[in-house]
Amino acid sequence: MAPTDDGRDPRRASHAALQGIRRELRRHPAITSVDGHPHDALYTQLRAAIDPLLVGSDAPPGTLTVAWFVRPAGAPPHFRFHYADDTGFDCGWHHHEQTHVDGLGHYQERASDGDSYAYEPFAFNSVEPARVTWEILDEVTAILSEK
Repeated sequence: MAPTDDGRDPRRASHAALQGIRRELRRHPAITSVDGHPHDALYTQLRAAIDPLLVGSDAPPGTLTVAWFVRPAGAPPHFRFHYADDTGFDCGWHHHEQTHVDGLGHYQERASDGDSYAYEPFAFNSVEPARVTWEILDEVTAILSEK
């Protein structure tokens, strides 16, 4: 990937954002582990194991997969935080173009693997990695408490 107009290497900048997100995820009580992938190179995504029992929920354990893409100066980052559990339920908070909603922010959900996603706009309070992480962790915790 070529450097951006401001001289940044987008892959290194995205990796640095993911490292910061990894630190924040490790601070949440329901997160039991967080791994960067690929393990031996610049991260392109994170996978966090979630144990809902640690936040008082009987929901099944799940995984939060995170991707963050730094873009040229002045352009907002693209990212996704996607949660899934063993029942086939999955949902995600995304910040990128999507034909199903206007704007960059949206939430998508489906009850099981064979279902279609339902989409709705989602307004992020920030596009700063640590703040987005905690906003999404609050959203995930709310979903787990409903299960």
